[in-house]
Amino acid sequence: MNASRMIMMIDHSGVNGMNMKFPMAVITASAANIREEVQRRGFQQVDAVASSLALTLMSDELKHDILSESGGVLRSGGVFTQYLYLHGIQWQGGKPSLFAGARMLRKHFRDVEQTIVWPNLPPAFVYACRGVRKH
Repeated sequence: MNASRMIMMIDHSGVNGMNMKFPMAVITASAANIREEVQRRGFQQVDAVASSLALTLMSDELKHDILSESGGVLRSGGVFTQYLYLHGIQWQGGKPSLFAGARMLRKHFRDVEQTIVWPNLPPAFVYACRGVRKH
């Protein structure tokens, strides 16, 4: 089995310890450029994308760009996994409002499964998304 791991971060200062245990290419770039960065490294598609981005704090346009690009780089049958920790609140127009993670993800993926990891502090909402919707 031949596998490659890539991690994308704007600030990769916390990667050093993790990189020793799980060797990976560290890409300093926006997740909105995932397809370009993956292709630059010689791959056309990936099996999985795992994201712990703070989608609740991003503009709708940036969320759309990141989810579209992430879905666009997944192979058929691939999975996009989103972890959310600040669940339930997002900022819109400078005011807090409810965040509907599954609803947003369903705009980009046909199948969205949600689980809650209660032992995690804070509890993590994990979304496993498959079946990319074409826009």
